[in-house]
Amino acid sequence: MTATPEELTLLLYGGAVKFMKQTIACMKANNITEANTANQRAQAIFEELMCSLDQEGQPEMSQQLYNLYEYINYSLVDANIKKDPQIIEQMIEFTNELRSTWQEAIKLVRTKK
Repeated sequence: MTATPEELTLLLYGGAVKFMKQTIACMKANNITEANTANQRAQAIFEELMCSLDQEGQPEMSQQLYNLYEYINYSLVDANIKKDPQIIEQMIEFTNELRSTWQEAIKLVRTKK
């Protein structure tokens, strides 16, 4: 079974949330090395999402998503430097909202087919 690009995006959001939660847990346990590793994995997911945007089809929406992914990625770097789990918690909220919106968009497209 092969996932659609839309489903892959949902999986990436889920992976990012997983790694951000790991980062928080490691920060709270004062395991700085593992916190850094988990944070970098979340950052890598957002970097991949930025690179995978289709600038041709919907350039305005792609730019808005790029800016949002870039903001989340920057915030993760900032949280990593400051060792601040609250920043990461905010990024989890943003990512969960993105995931919910993406799920709704997929449902709408499927019902129109």
